[in-house]
Amino acid sequence: MDHASFLQKLLIVLVLYKKRFDETSSYHTLESLLKGSSPISIFITDNSPEACHVAHPQIIYRHCAENRGLSSAYNEGAIIASQLHKDWMLLLDQDTDIDITFIRSMADALGRYPDSVAFAPNLYDSYGRVSPFRWFMAIGRRT
Repeated sequence: MDHASFLQKLLIVLVLYKKRFDETSSYHTLESLLKGSSPISIFITDNSPEACHVAHPQIIYRHCAENRGLSSAYNEGAIIASQLHKDWMLLLDQDTDIDITFIRSMADALGRYPDSVAFAPNLYDSYGRVSPFRWFMAIGRRT
């Protein structure tokens, strides 16, 4: 699937807590997508005690001072994705660091595996792979 078509079918769901949008790890990547020629949709749920101001026509912003958590925000994102007729969601929190290469690799993965319904990338830190973990005796362990 080409990059532009993928972006039209994608809703990025970002959850904040005591951080502004421009303080998030993925801000520069998301900002460059918003400035690009392909339409992109972002849904932000702000679980902070105080709301912040986010004004952009492609961003839907919701403040939720009662902080119902990630799963509630992601479920609300699914409802909005359905209303906007989006086929895919990218679930992020304020500490998720993504770049344009990652977004392109998602579009490529859809082209290679068009019948898939979910993708979970391998995630790494300085010690090695973080996700997926291997479960052993009810404890997650690095693979």
